[in-house]
Amino acid sequence: QFPGFTGAIDKESDNMNIVVYPNPVTDMLYIKGINGEFSVKVFDEIGRMLLEGSNNALDLSKERPGFYCVQIKLKGRVFHRLIIVE
Repeated sequence: QFPGFTGAIDKESDNMNIVVYPNPVTDMLYIKGINGEFSVKVFDEIGRMLLEGSNNALDLSKERPGFYCVQIKLKGRVFHRLIIVE
């Protein structure tokens, strides 16, 4: 279970046009559609935080295959995207 993630993507976050790609990912994950300062965290399937930063590119090459949650904090709001690492 991912922290703070209910499994639903709300319409407001979809309107932000935040995209994480490629998905599935094997090495570098990119984030686009963000203007301004933000922070990003990546959680594994049991909720452990694996990465934290504020870059538009994340190196996931050392992570095991599975499902992950990308949490993006932007302008006081929190957005979640599910990704698959192969």
